[in-house]
Amino acid sequence: MHLNQAILRQNLAEWRDVQIVSAAALVNLRATQAKEAFNSLLTADAFRESVFIPTEWATAHIDELMRAALGPELTTFLIIAADDLVSIDLSLSGVAEALRRDNAVTLPDASVATDGTELAAEEANGDEATSNTPPHLKAWITQMGGRMATGAAEIATNATATVNAVAAGPLQLRARLRNSAHHRIENFWMGEGGEPKAVLGQLISLIDEAAYAARTNLS
Repeated sequence: MHLNQAILRQNLAEWRDVQIVSAAALVNLRATQAKEAFNSLLTADAFRESVFIPTEWATAHIDELMRAALGPELTTFLIIAADDLVSIDLSLSGVAEALRRDNAVTLPDASVATDGTELAAEEANGDEATSNTPPHLKAWITQMGGRMATGAAEIATNATATVNAVAAGPLQLRARLRNSAHHRIENFWMGEGGEPKAVLGQLISLIDEAAYAARTNLS
């Protein structure tokens, strides 16, 4: 009995190691392909589109490429991992279901933006300026002041980016776009830590959690 349990635990440890290595290999392969596809997008039209917002442009496009390349495969990967886990012992079928659930991994999507930070900044800017203002005017002044400050900051930032990009030329802009794309992949797709967790970090956490639950189940 004890020997059989030891074998099961050994098989479980091997399952965990294989899944983590496979997850890293899968994400790395699709990242390499996405980088190649991104490079092919860097045409004259892309330079014109991105001159004001190089980081945002690169982030949005590399996220789109990564989601297209990796998204469909993640579901298949996790289903196979769950099947392999159940093959160790049928009693682990309940644990394996956690790997099969929908949206087990959240994919980065730069096209989905929130304005929570801007709203917080607007409120902070408005508080001091309207401390002695009648209540019925406070909301309007806060909103207007925040929008004017945000607009001025955006104009200054865009103007600086435009001057720098035009002065640097296409080669420098290309390098900046590529660096932004690579940074996005390293921190939001390939990384293991951070918050929010990168895709690979999420996969490793799922595998570790399943392995722990399975060990507990086999005890």
